Amino acid sequence: MDLRYEHTEKKLVDACLELSEKRPLRSLGVKEVAEKAQINRITFYSHYSNMDELADHIEDLARRTIRGEFGNGQTRKNRLGGLYNEVQNTFWISVTTR
Repeated sequence: MDLRYEHTEKKLVDACLELSEKRPLRSLGVKEVAEKAQINRITFYSHYSNMDELADHIEDLARRTIRGEFGNGQTRKNRLGGLYNEVQNTFWISVTTR
């Protein structure tokens, strides 16, 4: 994968995680996450079709973190692990209300 692409994805995930420390993940919007990540919305949409897709990606990272399959970075691991239940609940609510 292109290093620039990976860097942008990391910025998006980190921005989402940081914002979710202050507000529930399900209340975050694309514009807010993109601004926090210091990218434009077009770039966001080149990585994810919507916030649900970004939440799914974070949920996958959280699962891998919990299983010990994710790389290094203790702070990021702690933040992802703590976010796992909220992402799972948001995903479940999203699926059941469609």
